[in-house]
Amino acid sequence: MKTLRQLTIAFCFGIASNSAYAQTASTFSEAYNRYTQAVDAGNGEQAVKYANLALSLASDSVLSSTENYYALQYNLANALRLNEQFSEAEDAYQSLISYASDTFGPLHLKTFLARLESYDLIRTTARLPSTTSSFQRAEKALKAILNDLEDVPEEPLHDAAIIYYSALTPITRYGATPLSFSRTETLTEKALVLANESWGPNDLRTVHLNFLMGKLRYAHKDYEQASGYLESVAKRVNDAMLYSHPWALKAHAMLVQTYSKMGEQDKATQHCQTIGRMTPWDENQEPDPIYRVNPVYPRTAAMGRREGYVVIEFSIDEQGFVTSPDVLEYTGSKKFIRATLEALDQWRYAPKFTDGEPVVAQNMKVQMDFKLSP
Repeated sequence: MKTLRQLTIAFCFGIASNSAYAQTASTFSEAYNRYTQAVDAGNGEQAVKYANLALSLASDSVLSSTENYYALQYNLANALRLNEQFSEAEDAYQSLISYASDTFGPLHLKTFLARLESYDLIRTTARLPSTTSSFQRAEKALKAILNDLEDVPEEPLHDAAIIYYSALTPITRYGATPLSFSRTETLTEKALVLANESWGPNDLRTVHLNFLMGKLRYAHKDYEQASGYLESVAKRVNDAMLYSHPWALKAHAMLVQTYSKMGEQDKATQHCQTIGRMTPWDENQEPDPIYRVNPVYPRTAAMGRREGYVVIEFSIDEQGFVTSPDVLEYTGSKKFIRATLEALDQWRYAPKFTDGEPVVAQNMKVQMDFKLSP
């Protein structure tokens, strides 16, 4: 589940000089504290109750601050979402977007954060029959957010960096962009400039953007540049000793794919072995290949509408290559065997490690199915 973001009320409790305000602040303080406790406990019903109570008990002095009013409304919208009141939460986010846009401006950080929360709600509830959410609505919302990035002022720098980073994060989370790859790359390049200036190259947010840039370059088949971005991700995550971080494994896996595409098998092997060191070997489960190519459907078999499968037993050597393939079973055409073996010859795995050294893993099996479209 997505971690619920909270905004802190920007004032100090109990600083008022008159007793009436002190009493109000104390009551409000209690409601606000119970709201934060409910969120921490994952209790949506109590979070909604105390978010509403905090709003009703807040003094005029508290609500006169636009920052405080925004924070209280933001927390209420998130509480409604936590309580799975998705329709009410979406309405609350839309009201918050309008308030932030009118109060702070349409390109302000607070407006973008509210828009991104609304988008994320639509995206994550798209499959639920009880909502009006859909992937099309979510894509439209994210596209509008990304299109507005070019108009975001670069000052204050920190706010601009957060806006760009937050808007681009869904692309790596969900693996798709509503814009063209070239447009997305342009925005990511700008985000990297802002991130490096604001947070520096070692900040995980900057590393995340380098990973996104590597994926985009890979999709463009610019493997040379992709490898540069991905190597920087692997190095910085490894230097920080975050070996189990998801980006560490993903960066090394993508580098295996990238170097395999480039024909640089020695470099691919280094990253295969790095993944092998990082990942415990499971004797009870067939490993997934890091890099795979599908077999070419034999032309004569396709013309004859012949289908079938091939079952192969093989070993994975110390470099992660498939070795000693043995055909256990096949149906359809004998040509399926050759197509399967030619494909397997290009596959790469993370090798098995024993006592810190790569070893041969035997008795692996895979079934390759050959099916034609109806």
